[in-house]
Amino acid sequence: MADDLSKDLPAARLRLREAIDRIEGQLRMQQRWEERAPAQHLLASQQPFCVDTLQFPQWIQWVLLPRLGELLAGNLFLAYRSNILAYASEVLSDTDPLLALIEHLDRCLNALHDLTRETHPQFH
Repeated sequence: MADDLSKDLPAARLRLREAIDRIEGQLRMQQRWEERAPAQHLLASQQPFCVDTLQFPQWIQWVLLPRLGELLAGNLFLAYRSNILAYASEVLSDTDPLLALIEHLDRCLNALHDLTRETHPQFH
């Protein structure tokens, strides 16, 4: 079974890359994409989602998306399932298109987590 699942890993990684690209595109369309990074100390917050230093779209752009890019580039594994939507639902309006994209991102991340857990149990 692990051999069959390992064939799905490239497809899961591709779906994750597409989800990342859609979120970036939506941030740009909403004119929430920033050209200049926040100060380093703001990005170094120890709080989840940098709630004490960044707005949620800033956290997505400057923390989440780069980390996910590193995960994909390095063929790294997720240690935990994702539930970004729970927080996004608290800080974004119900009509914000980012909510659906974050929900899709969670599904992609969790599918990748589950696949890697099956194929590489030593990393979980």
